[in-house]
Amino acid sequence: MLRIIFFCLVFTSLSASLSAQLNMIFRDSIDFVDATTDVWGYVAPDGTEYAIVGLENSVRFVDVSDPDNITETASIPGQFSRWRDMKTFGEYAYVVADESGTTEGLTIIDLSDLANGNLDFTHNNYEIAPGAILNKAHNLYIDTTKGYAFIAGSNASNGSLVFDIASTPGEATYITTVGNNYAHDVYVNGNLLYASEINDGRLSIWDISDLNNSVEVGATFTPFAFTHNAWSTPDNQLVFTTDERGNASVAAYDISDPASPELLDEYRPLYSLGTNTFPHNVHVQDDYLFTSYYTDGITVVDASEPTNLIEVGNWDTWPNPPGGTEGNWGAYPFLPSGLILASDRTFGLFVLEPNLLRAARLEGTITDAEGGNPLNNVSVDIDAIQDNQANTNAAGFYATGLGNGGLYQVTFSKEGFLPLTLELELTNGTTLVVDTSLTSTQIRHAFSGTVIEEGTSAGIPTSQILLQNEAESITLTANDNGIAAFDFVPEGTYDVYVARWGYREDFIEGLVIDGTTNLTFELPIGYQDGFQIDQGWTSIQESATGIWERDLPIGTSAFGAEGNPGMDAEDDLGIYAYVTGNRGGSAGFDDIDDGTTILKSPIFDLNAYDPSSVVLSYQYWYFNFGVPDIGGDPNDPLVITLSNGLNSVELASYLDGDPGLGWRADSFFIGDSIELTDQMQLTVTTSDLGPGNIVEGGFDDFFIAGDLISSTERITLAGLEVQLAPNPSDADFRLSYRFPTAPTAGTRVEIIDLLGRSVFQQRLAPFTNGMLRFGADLPQGTFFLRILQNEQLIYSTKLLKQ
Repeated sequence: MLRIIFFCLVFTSLSASLSAQLNMIFRDSIDFVDATTDVWGYVAPDGTEYAIVGLENSVRFVDVSDPDNITETASIPGQFSRWRDMKTFGEYAYVVADESGTTEGLTIIDLSDLANGNLDFTHNNYEIAPGAILNKAHNLYIDTTKGYAFIAGSNASNGSLVFDIASTPGEATYITTVGNNYAHDVYVNGNLLYASEINDGRLSIWDISDLNNSVEVGATFTPFAFTHNAWSTPDNQLVFTTDERGNASVAAYDISDPASPELLDEYRPLYSLGTNTFPHNVHVQDDYLFTSYYTDGITVVDASEPTNLIEVGNWDTWPNPPGGTEGNWGAYPFLPSGLILASDRTFGLFVLEPNLLRAARLEGTITDAEGGNPLNNVSVDIDAIQDNQANTNAAGFYATGLGNGGLYQVTFSKEGFLPLTLELELTNGTTLVVDTSLTSTQIRHAFSGTVIEEGTSAGIPTSQILLQNEAESITLTANDNGIAAFDFVPEGTYDVYVARWGYREDFIEGLVIDGTTNLTFELPIGYQDGFQIDQGWTSIQESATGIWERDLPIGTSAFGAEGNPGMDAEDDLGIYAYVTGNRGGSAGFDDIDDGTTILKSPIFDLNAYDPSSVVLSYQYWYFNFGVPDIGGDPNDPLVITLSNGLNSVELASYLDGDPGLGWRADSFFIGDSIELTDQMQLTVTTSDLGPGNIVEGGFDDFFIAGDLISSTERITLAGLEVQLAPNPSDADFRLSYRFPTAPTAGTRVEIIDLLGRSVFQQRLAPFTNGMLRFGADLPQGTFFLRILQNEQLIYSTKLLKQ
């Protein structure tokens, strides 16, 4: 045992980049030499406060009643284990260890003579089921109100084992198991059990009012999909979670309806952003979050306003650079004295005294001084020693704050606007609301767009116009007459996108706005979506990670292959696509894991279309990779299905995930497959149901064309004879035809690409027989040939250019 006498001086000398010790006083520490694991507290019947410290080869008991002169009182030996967790009930401590080969089971320690350094203990290997013996476990929690111990992450069962430890003090009787997914940690409050299912990245919530008939009543996937622990407020209205991942957060959820947890906010230490710092365990006491944050030490966050989590205290137990899983493992904030016990993997036990303050918060809305519209991405900076960071959202709202109140200079800034600095008095325990506006430095112009239906000139209500360049993204929604207007468009050059579900998209590249601009857009009836504008597709998450997202794709890789291409499909409008997970980095970080992710189109009406001529097309990206030495064969298909509200048909199932093929196009004549109705819906489904696979998908360039193209040969003019050869062709095509009578003037051959665009037209001579050569300059791909007479389709077929 080694005491650090002048810790503050030693610690400061070890790290010039030390984060400020905020509202926390160091009292004393012990370095045990051997690596430390978790820490818990114990109050003896005479009121003496102890720290119970897990080490890799023992459990130590430290008297902290004199916090400036803490002393080790007793210890018990243990098998080597890098994971050891302790809890107490009455005058007993309960310990589990989790290391391959560990056989301690549930260790029960009699603390009745702890003051004299005497400890009796037993290792207990309970039989949970025939052949299932409890030898090791990762964690445990004790419900001291009912006298139940809940053991998580054991070798005997995936779920949480429940033991009665109240009926016979010093003994434990197995009762039941809650859940069947691997639970890395478990927390119980009243009739609710919270299971941290780390491998699934999921927190599940169980009603255990009847232990023998527990029911899962809710669940949520946590932000970084590696759910390590959870702790609720006493009233079970809020729960807070950690993901044991680099750069991950402590997340706050509203669980007033356990069936629908709502993410309210996420907290990260701002002084170590991007350094791969891991959160470990969070505990809740009096609306404060006490979190062991590994190399950031212990952090204290005021969660009394859970939508605006503010750090109000910290002490860094780790003197070296941040990042990784060294440093502060456990933090115990429940001693009656208010002292905090913190265990550092390398430097042992710390006793800290917090000065608990409610945050001094600042919130409000920022608008454009000219138009009164909310401003997105306005930076809000408080000139203070404590790190702080806030930006407005799309509604112009911001929320920030500090651990210590005072008079501060607060600057609001955004590119293209004059910065605004205000002197504001921030008060602990108070939220100051400041709504203000910024004045643009840009020249502004009025813009209006009228969106009408091609052929009728009727206005298209709720159509959207997107004006976009590198600095601006302005979305306007048309009124009932199809008119969308905005008086304050910054002068510049914009790409303009126009869309409304049920119509083809429109696009203007490089529109210069340097004065009042009035445009009219004619949209043909149809269905097209390049996903630059949100037209209402929905994503359903049944997997731990990899949910479908409409976004600018961020490239990923795995074992030298592309998992996500980092770009959308070629030849469609815009640069967005739907992709499965979009955090970048390694393909395995945010790919589809342990379940299914589903993308659904809005409902579309095909009743008005000729079933003989409706083609559905899209482009897709698919990566299906079996990790060497871990998983089996890639076996997770990307499946495209089409429903008409009554029946469904599978259009395609792609199992070959070769990324070298890039974005691939496919199209289907759907009238032969399913009856067309006004309740059509496309579904894109993929999953990871096999071990060791990396699965990523992309979907883009959705298009439906009617009365234009067909995927099989169709002749609708009696007596017409047509021959097309060769098909497929790597050179030109030869079309021979015989009409029953001479074709009328204007009869033509037209070639259409998968987007419904005409790429070749040729009028036919007014003779009954003829031959036409074409297509030598067509690129590789799928096309459709049609012959029209009097603007009526009389022949159609598919072409394949090799």
